[in-house]
Amino acid sequence: MDYVIKTDKSHSIQIEKETSLSDSYRIKVGENSYQVSIIEFHPNGQIKTLVVNQQIIPVDIEKQADGSLTTVFLKGIPYDIEVEKKKSILTRPAAPIRVICGDIRSSLPGQVLDILVNLGDEVKKGQPVVLLESMKMENEILSPKSGTVIEILVEIGQNVKKNDNLIVIG
Repeated sequence: MDYVIKTDKSHSIQIEKETSLSDSYRIKVGENSYQVSIIEFHPNGQIKTLVVNQQIIPVDIEKQADGSLTTVFLKGIPYDIEVEKKKSILTRPAAPIRVICGDIRSSLPGQVLDILVNLGDEVKKGQPVVLLESMKMENEILSPKSGTVIEILVEIGQNVKKNDNLIVIG
């Protein structure tokens, strides 16, 4: 299975289970290959100890409330990470083609993280106007045309549905 690990840099990795009965894996990160075995689990099911290329590595994992990984400690060193299956990246639908009109609509459901313009601001075609979080990813919503911001229809923190009006450009 292919994954993308996001830290300060993105790393594409492949994980192959050695046999269906073991906790042993072959992990490829770029051109590097590692033999990894899980040798200890915490009672809550979290991995506590790995053997990587015959070296024992203690592991501690802190999760966010929603269960996504946030920080992995390897030998006590913290690494902030996000994990996403590569297949989901490749199969994510393309954003729909926007109609050039006065309304800027959300191309996907999510939560408004930031409004990047103010009433009366002049914007150019393709300029980011709203930052939207959807599926744990930040998405810039771009102006489909140049003009003046005449109405802002959302607030920071507001949840929006696909095709909701966000901003009106005149």
